[in-house]
Amino acid sequence: METPLHDHVTYLEIQSESLLITDRAKVSTHRQRYAKIRAQALDPRRSLGFIEELAGVRR
Repeated sequence: METPLHDHVTYLEIQSESLLITDRAKVSTHRQRYAKIRAQALDPRRSLGFIEELAGVRR
């Protein structure tokens, strides 16, 4: 997330906990990881097709 003062923070929800990370180095690491995940993700249409394929659903 970005604050109104343009600082970046990371907010995580893990099971029954939530964490707000403000350490710049840790936030940077999380941003880089998220960027890699987004770059590798399928678009919504391809995601749906992949899920349907795994479930054995035919169109």
